[in-house]
Amino acid sequence: MTGADGGCDKVVKMPEGNMRGRPQRSTPGGSTRVRGRARSVLRPSGPPTMPIAVRGGSDYVSEWHTRAVIDFCLRLGEAMLVTGASVADTTAALLRVCRAYGLSSVHVDITYTSVTLSMHRGVHRDPITVMRIVRSMGTDYSRLEALHSLVREIGASGGEPVDIEDNLGELERILEMPHSYRRGVVTAAWGLMGAGVAMLLGGGLMMILISGIATALIDYVQVRFARMGLSTFFGQVIGATIAAGIAVALIVIRDHTGGIWWLAQVRPSIVVASSIVVLLAGMSVVTAAQDTLDGFYLTAGARTYEVMLLTGGVVAGVLLVLSLARRIGVNLYVIPSDGLAQNVVVQILAGALLGGAFAVSAYCAPRAVLVSIVTGGVSWLLFATFNILGGTSQPVASGIATFLIGCAAPTVARRLHVPSIAVTAASIVPLLPGLAVYKGIMYFVTDNEDNNWVDSFLLAMLVGLALSVGVSLGTLLGRQISAGADSLTSKVLRRTVQQTD
Repeated sequence: MTGADGGCDKVVKMPEGNMRGRPQRSTPGGSTRVRGRARSVLRPSGPPTMPIAVRGGSDYVSEWHTRAVIDFCLRLGEAMLVTGASVADTTAALLRVCRAYGLSSVHVDITYTSVTLSMHRGVHRDPITVMRIVRSMGTDYSRLEALHSLVREIGASGGEPVDIEDNLGELERILEMPHSYRRGVVTAAWGLMGAGVAMLLGGGLMMILISGIATALIDYVQVRFARMGLSTFFGQVIGATIAAGIAVALIVIRDHTGGIWWLAQVRPSIVVASSIVVLLAGMSVVTAAQDTLDGFYLTAGARTYEVMLLTGGVVAGVLLVLSLARRIGVNLYVIPSDGLAQNVVVQILAGALLGGAFAVSAYCAPRAVLVSIVTGGVSWLLFATFNILGGTSQPVASGIATFLIGCAAPTVARRLHVPSIAVTAASIVPLLPGLAVYKGIMYFVTDNEDNNWVDSFLLAMLVGLALSVGVSLGTLLGRQISAGADSLTSKVLRRTVQQTD
């Protein structure tokens, strides 16, 4: 070709198959292909299964709406913790409410004494973080079921829930509801729990009656001192002093009076064990292990320390009575034997009595009490089947029994309209390691040569862990069956305990 200046342009021949002028890639050799295939086998191609530092979304909601929802969730979370909900259930409920009101970038942090909600609003607006202190813990399962019903109504609204002010009024109405039973009825229920423990240990009718009266007296005194502002630790000391003092009084009366026929059948170990088992925070042992399995380690650590402190109060009360008894010449040796009631039917009835009495003490509705009675008996039947007939150890039998009950609890609770936690708690109460902890305490304060107290405490720890594992796995599986794999509580548990790939 001839250019404008009269010269000639060079004609450059482009390589075939590369008309855009890009250099042609060389075909990888055999060794390169082998290394690539080996790398693909060892290294994953996708991102991590657990998101790491993912940019949070910006929820386009007004600041007033955000603050109103966070305030409602803080009040709801405190109410659920105070009435006996677990940390995982409370976290799932708060996230469900926030999502229903359009707040998807909310972070929930719950410790043993506080609830914190933080709303991330992007990089151009300041986050909103509010904390609320939880001042006390208790159990009120009828009120807790009402709170769960409110959460379910909000979550089932399909993105258009009722105005937040209306739900706040409903929350206040639930919190202002009177208890299901008077305090005297709850004290009587604690007395029935003491009687149930005495029945389970093979005590006679008089022992059952004395144990029930002693346990009710301890609960009455503890409530009175608690209303005066006395710490729970000192309440434990006073309760253990009363229980051991009753045993000393029975021994003194039996030694100085030979004409009362029923005193010859008195077994002080049953009286003390039945009274002190309700003082030992057996449910706290299980709850601490439950929080550990769910991934809430800070709360689990606080609960564990609380268990140690309350157990120390029992030890202090027993030591005080032992020292006074020895000064007056009374030998108080109140370590119970390992034997239970000879009749298995009596054991099952005792388990049913313990489950029903605990339901009343936790302010369950009458229908939930009936379900708890059946659950308590069934849990002990399962335990006896695997422990006696199956030949398994006590921790293994306890874990299997609570696992089976946990699997059925969500379905039973949904169909009978009772709190699921009441069903699982009723199955745990008859199997609590309170007796093992009590025996460890008594071995520690009376046996200075052998180390039997170590074995007793170790057995209590294993039983508590087995109960927690059984309830956790059973409830998780039951929720998957009852509510499906998209259950928000299941997602929360998976997120808190899963491992990164």
